[in-house]
Amino acid sequence: MRAWDAFTGLDSMVKNMVTSLHAVGELQNPSIRDRHWQQLMQVTKVKFLMSDETNLSDLLSLNLHEFEDEVRTIVDKATKELSMEKTLKVRPLADETVCVFDDNGS
Repeated sequence: MRAWDAFTGLDSMVKNMVTSLHAVGELQNPSIRDRHWQQLMQVTKVKFLMSDETNLSDLLSLNLHEFEDEVRTIVDKATKELSMEKTLKVRPLADETVCVFDDNGS
């Protein structure tokens, strides 16, 4: 019976690690901004400072496997926000385009 308990415990740890690593991969999305890290802190109820010094161990300590859906939602939202930001930055240029016709109508 103990061997089976060891297997199920190890199996659970491996599955949690795979889920956490997948979440970390999603959080590497370039559309993630500071506001999205703030949302992640609210969800995980863990305060951290995202910087160049942040490493994989720091991110794994967030137990992201427990927040898989929330991480996906934050990343999806960030991606959509970046798309809207790009659209809004390009759009004013199109609105400012002026067509000038000479007296010949051309």
